[in-house]
Amino acid sequence: MAFTKKTKITFSIIGFLSLCVVLFYFINSKKGCSVNYVIDGIEIYAEKTDDLISFFKEKNYRVDPDNKDLVIPNIYVKSLPKDFNDEKFDNVRPALYTEILLPLIYKANRDIQKELKSVNVNLAKKYDVEDQNRTDDLIIMELKHKMGTIPTSLFLSMAAIDSDFGTSYYSRHYNNLFNTRTYDKDIEAAEPLKEEARKPGENYKIKIYKTLQDSVNDHLLYVNTNKWFNTFWHVRYNNRELGVPFNGYSASMYFLQAPNRTWKYPDELRYIMKQYNWRKLDLLSNQ
Repeated sequence: MAFTKKTKITFSIIGFLSLCVVLFYFINSKKGCSVNYVIDGIEIYAEKTDDLISFFKEKNYRVDPDNKDLVIPNIYVKSLPKDFNDEKFDNVRPALYTEILLPLIYKANRDIQKELKSVNVNLAKKYDVEDQNRTDDLIIMELKHKMGTIPTSLFLSMAAIDSDFGTSYYSRHYNNLFNTRTYDKDIEAAEPLKEEARKPGENYKIKIYKTLQDSVNDHLLYVNTNKWFNTFWHVRYNNRELGVPFNGYSASMYFLQAPNRTWKYPDELRYIMKQYNWRKLDLLSNQ
């Protein structure tokens, strides 16, 4: 069967476009990495830690807390590589952990800042604010007190303690950076590890998140809804209203009564902030 010139041109265009698609996926999946372009950045999954390190190098992404002009790119790592706990990465892991978590923390804080700009009563259920027999003004006032960001250095330190810098089983297999538990049978969850002996009568499970971002978002919501953090909410709100900076080092003292923690928890948080120079990350202009 003979093809017309127009048909041949059409087939050529289709062939060229198909080749472009193949090349696109080849380029963005090289070295075990898969890349997905989202509205506000790049979502990446790396099968191996070496692949993630190579990707960050190609993007010239390196966190230096002493660089006040540092811009954190919107590179969202979906999941930690399963070999992230390999001892060969011990020397580079703290820096890599920081580079993975920062964009996720920034995004979570940016999203809640957007909510704060247009607070409305529809957020009452999300933030566990009683809305029956109350005026809209009272509901909104309570929402403003409970809603807010978590300083970068504090957020990083909390995740570092709970996930052991991303090496824990839960963080690598369930995207659960904070060992978050659930009693809700409708939420995807897994049995805790055998060594995590549950007390008699406890039937909680470990939450499974689709992405690390979901874990970060959920922990921010937890801090903003758990009544044990009401002093933290109050001080944060007052500082925000007065335009006073709220840093992680000073904010850590308000986590003395954090559930399932010892009285040493604030000191542990501060120690990590100082050790890895994370306090300076609270001063970056593009938070």
